[in-house]
Amino acid sequence: MRTRFADRCAEFRGFDEETWASLVDTIWDAGGRPRIPETREAIKDLRNVEKWMKEKAMLALTFRSDSGAIEIDLLVQQSHRFDQLKARAKKIEFGGTEFLVVSLNDLIENEACRWAASGPS
Repeated sequence: MRTRFADRCAEFRGFDEETWASLVDTIWDAGGRPRIPETREAIKDLRNVEKWMKEKAMLALTFRSDSGAIEIDLLVQQSHRFDQLKARAKKIEFGGTEFLVVSLNDLIENEACRWAASGPS
C-alpha cells in the first residue's frame, strides 16, 4: 500500500529540524529506505533537502522497504491546490507525530491539474 504524507501545518518548510530528523529516523527504523542514493544523515539535514528541491525540482522524497510493504512519499513542496488536498486528507499518528495522509488518487488528480495548467512545453 502506498502512503503519502503531507506536513501537518502547510508545507515542507513547516518542519523544524528535530521533527524532520525524527520522522526520517522513524521511517528508516521501520525499514524504509530512500529511493535516492543518499545516507540517512544527508536526508536528515534540511539544507540538503532544500538544495535538492531547487537543483532537481524534487517534489517528494520517497522511502520504500525492500519487500515493498512500506512506500512513503514525503511531499517537500506545496501544491497550488494544497488547501483542497488538506481538506480531503486523513489524520494519522506516525512515530508520535500527527500527519495528514493524502490519497494517491487525490495526488494523481492534483498532478494532472498542474500539468494541464502549465500548458504545452
